[in-house]
Amino acid sequence: PSTSGKCERCWVHKPSVGSHDDHPALCDRCYAVLENMGHI
Repeated sequence: PSTSGKCERCWVHKPSVGSHDDHPALCDRCYAVLENMGHI
């Protein structure tokens, strides 16, 4: 089992989940995608 958090968008367990105060349930990759799309 992974000790990393699970991203709510891609469901992948990554250590970067929780690193963004404004969207703590997202990993770095999904955060960047949503930011580039203008949703964040």
